[in-house]
Amino acid sequence: MAEISNYINKFNVIVSETGINVITDSKGNMEKDAPANMSEELAKKVSLKISIIDSLINKRQSDVSELIDKGLTLQKIINSVDPPPLYKSEILSKVSEFEKLKGLYKH
Repeated sequence: MAEISNYINKFNVIVSETGINVITDSKGNMEKDAPANMSEELAKKVSLKISIIDSLINKRQSDVSELIDKGLTLQKIINSVDPPPLYKSEILSKVSEFEKLKGLYKH
């Protein structure tokens, strides 16, 4: 999940440093609006960079969600066979960590 965190930080730094306004439209598509004083060439480069990072974040989040779902399913199967252990499941802490991380990525 450190990889996702790094991508989110890069995304936020680029958006902050360039002043590009990033929002999600009603269909879930990311829209970018460059400041008026930014050249069209630079706006295209930054927009492409933001789009690539967004794609990487979404792909990694999807991958992690899938793995977490599989882990929770396995944990449920294990718990049905043996009573839950006295320790806190590792998967539950990862779910919590992932939810916090997802909360950091909003546009």
